Amino acid sequence: MLIGFKFRNFRSFLKEQSFVLAASSDQTHVETHCVETGIKAVPQLSKTAIVFGSNASGKSNFVAALETLRNLVLYSTFYSAEEFAARYTPCWHRSTRHEPISFEIELLLDKVRYRYSISFDSRRVLHERLLVFESGKSQRWFDRQFNESTNEDEWARFSAYFDGPHHLWRRANRPATLFLTTAAQLKSVRLQPLYAWFQQRLDFMHSSKTTGVAGILPQLRRGEFKSRMLGHLKSLDIRVEDVRIAEPEAASDPTRIEFLYSDGRSASVWRRFEHESAGAHRLFGLIGHLFCSLDEAKLLVVDDFGLNLHSLVARQLVRLIHDSKTSCAQWILISHNVSLMDLTEFRRDQIWLTRVDEMNTSHLYTVSRSSPRRYEQIGRGYLQGRYGGVPKLPC
Repeated sequence: MLIGFKFRNFRSFLKEQSFVLAASSDQTHVETHCVETGIKAVPQLSKTAIVFGSNASGKSNFVAALETLRNLVLYSTFYSAEEFAARYTPCWHRSTRHEPISFEIELLLDKVRYRYSISFDSRRVLHERLLVFESGKSQRWFDRQFNESTNEDEWARFSAYFDGPHHLWRRANRPATLFLTTAAQLKSVRLQPLYAWFQQRLDFMHSSKTTGVAGILPQLRRGEFKSRMLGHLKSLDIRVEDVRIAEPEAASDPTRIEFLYSDGRSASVWRRFEHESAGAHRLFGLIGHLFCSLDEAKLLVVDDFGLNLHSLVARQLVRLIHDSKTSCAQWILISHNVSLMDLTEFRRDQIWLTRVDEMNTSHLYTVSRSSPRRYEQIGRGYLQGRYGGVPKLPC
């Protein structure tokens, strides 16, 4: 599970930002909205967080920061010099537009904490470190730092807890490649849980009309998954009787999904998925990804959550993950639907905002810093400008 994510000098974000899913001491909704970890340092983690903010305030750039780190971990060994340089998108501000981008992520996987950090520019990785907390004390498994004067990486001593042919992995590593990627792909057993989290348990759903459909096709072929999805669609007043994957007529044709609707009498008709509304497309993908995230304990990041959805439907989807008693799934939602900014749906430490300062750079923060009352109408106060993160429009 994600504990926290820090990033600096990325796109519209100039200063270091800290996004945290470690739950505060607030006891509101703690039974449903938080997961007990059994770890003293991080006793509870939030299942969800939702991010609001005005247009062009940095919400999608926050998502892009997390996705960029994921892609570097998974694919840095395959990138050309040009492809690696394309991942370097520093803040436009003149003071840092040639400075490195830095990321740090902290995860809890099978009661072990991993704190992984990197910094890089357009040419190479400048720093990379992995701290592991198998007990209370940290273990520095590896640490590399680029020395400009010698034009070489300097390596700290590898931890005794991090076994394997370190020097073989180090020789195979390139300046623009993450050591985590190289070692994991060369079968480092100790790094597999961390690498597998990026590969299998971190998922993104963007705001495209068809985004999310292709990713759930394998699950849709399973009868149990399909019946579960149909049940929840009906509970949301989508009156579909069945769903099927129609075989393409030609090898070059895309896979086609069809819905079965009743005409209210005895006949039924199959309708192509592409003929459905944008809201039906979005809802279908969201429910499919929700089930996948619950079943596989994934972190799902949804950009533009609530797009083309009725507010009551969006609320119900949030409740589905909060009501799950056994899953360690997490959701990060990006939204403009202010009706979701409600303390009956989210805890105060789960509601985040982005704003732009006078230098036109972005900031990410939680409404908890304004100490709202336990039953305050957060949405109304937000629209009145009480917490920031709203557009400054003429009267």
